[in-house]
Amino acid sequence: METDAAPEDQTTRTVKDRLWVWRATLESREAGKVSVLACVETLFAVVLYWWIAIRFDTHWHLVSSVFIAPLLLLRSPESITAGVKWFLRDWFEFGNYENWAKQKRTDWIVGIRLISGAAVFLVAHWLANQWLPILEAWSLMAASASIITIGTLIAAAGAVAVAGMAKRAQAVADKVAGAGVGASVGAVAIWGTGAGVSAEAVAGLVAGVGASLVAVTVWGGAVVLGPGFALRALTLRIIATVRFALSGFTRVPENWRENNFLTDSFVPAELLPGIRDFELVYTSDGLYFEMKGETDSPAFKWIGYPVLGLSFFLPALIYRLNIKATAWFWWPLAYLLRPAPVADAESQQKQALCWPWTNPFQTFMIGVSALVVVASLLLTGFNLTAWMESQDLMAVHVLVKAVAAVDWHSYQPWHWAQWIIAGCGIGMLWIAGEAVGNDTTGNWKKFSKKWPTYNRLMIGLRRIRTLATIALLIMGLGALSLVSRGWMNYVPVPDGMIQAMEQFYGVEAAPGVTSSNNSR
Repeated sequence: METDAAPEDQTTRTVKDRLWVWRATLESREAGKVSVLACVETLFAVVLYWWIAIRFDTHWHLVSSVFIAPLLLLRSPESITAGVKWFLRDWFEFGNYENWAKQKRTDWIVGIRLISGAAVFLVAHWLANQWLPILEAWSLMAASASIITIGTLIAAAGAVAVAGMAKRAQAVADKVAGAGVGASVGAVAIWGTGAGVSAEAVAGLVAGVGASLVAVTVWGGAVVLGPGFALRALTLRIIATVRFALSGFTRVPENWRENNFLTDSFVPAELLPGIRDFELVYTSDGLYFEMKGETDSPAFKWIGYPVLGLSFFLPALIYRLNIKATAWFWWPLAYLLRPAPVADAESQQKQALCWPWTNPFQTFMIGVSALVVVASLLLTGFNLTAWMESQDLMAVHVLVKAVAAVDWHSYQPWHWAQWIIAGCGIGMLWIAGEAVGNDTTGNWKKFSKKWPTYNRLMIGLRRIRTLATIALLIMGLGALSLVSRGWMNYVPVPDGMIQAMEQFYGVEAAPGVTSSNNSR
């Protein structure tokens, strides 16, 4: 026992002592160690997704990745526990299905059949209208068979997602599969009635029914169980994340860092976060060891298990890549929500609050940013004539007059970035002045009671100012790229992206310089 435990303890100590690792493991991720491979994968994902966007002038993959990222970023211990608990629970009356009356079982099965049949009919009818009108002969037969098979698998997978519990899921799927066959056959038949029934279409219907039976029964239901349980896991994960979104909001920085810098392709995938501690078979390494073990069906071992693995874990691996590709987008939120550091010593508390006032360079920069804001307000959008005319309105407050005299439409996004930088700097300087004043007058003991609040406010203002500064620099680089466009002859930038930049900066298109002239 001691001989076996020693290497594991030594490995644990080694991982904890390291600052980083070459590739991630479950232990290194738990210890919070940065993986070099994870960083490389994140950089690769960002470059790949932007290369696709520029090369093919499309942004749907970027937008979709940004919107699905909160499913991971808002994950919390509460949502993980709830998701696993709901997934493993037998939702088919919590295990009492065998004790139901026969009529109650029939009603449940009929209800699932009706819902599945309606959904499958809509999908099959849409596919028939999309595929079949442009096909003939053998292609028409193959397309008809594919629609029947897809409809059957959708119905059976939906039944698995509802039933849960693998032993019962296959039985329920077999009973519901007929609804999928009937609905998809009906959809294709209705299309054929209007388009003219051909021998190839009829042959496709027959072949589709046969393929559906093979898929649901002969392969041990792997093609049904896999997508069905994946759908079940995804649905419950979304519900759990939304249910505990408030607690997950505080974990955004930790989740963002873990996925982008601590997790790489060597970390085993999970069908559902946290499922490893309850059912190892729903993890990629657990399913692999299950496949290596003895099984009653060689066909299921060489066909069923790979199908389950692809259904369970391929979406999870693609999802990891999607999240890494959005690292640039969600970084500001992760940066803003990082927990504020806590200083215990009085000298550390003073340093945390007083530095904008005691640092001459910071004071100078805050003053310069304030002057820039005043200049931009007066020179860009301030209407002196309107201001002078408003002086006769004695009942109107001077601030209202000032706001009314400004043409706000004339200000651009970079002006707002300048204002945010100056506003945050002034707020930081005010907090620092309060801290320095209380320290000078000997009231720090009393003032320290308010230190946690002032510290969080100081850190928040500093982070917002940093993000606004980065945004201003990026906008400045974008403006320079439009002033000197020679680089566009060497970099394949789509016309749509150039036009969007021109509209953003309010400049006219340069004649003869578009992406169509680029050397691709």
